[in-house]
Amino acid sequence: MRKHFAVAKEAGATKEELREAIAYGIIAPSGRAKNFALGMLEELGE
Repeated sequence: MRKHFAVAKEAGATKEELREAIAYGIIAPSGRAKNFALGMLEELGE
């Protein structure tokens, strides 16, 4: 998952787009997705 986040950033995803993806990850039922999303919030400075 972290790889996909990095690829999105390299492709020019805006902070808003990354936040939207993270928000989806937080509400997704998968615990792994939620943990990943919470970890990425730190990287965005949230």
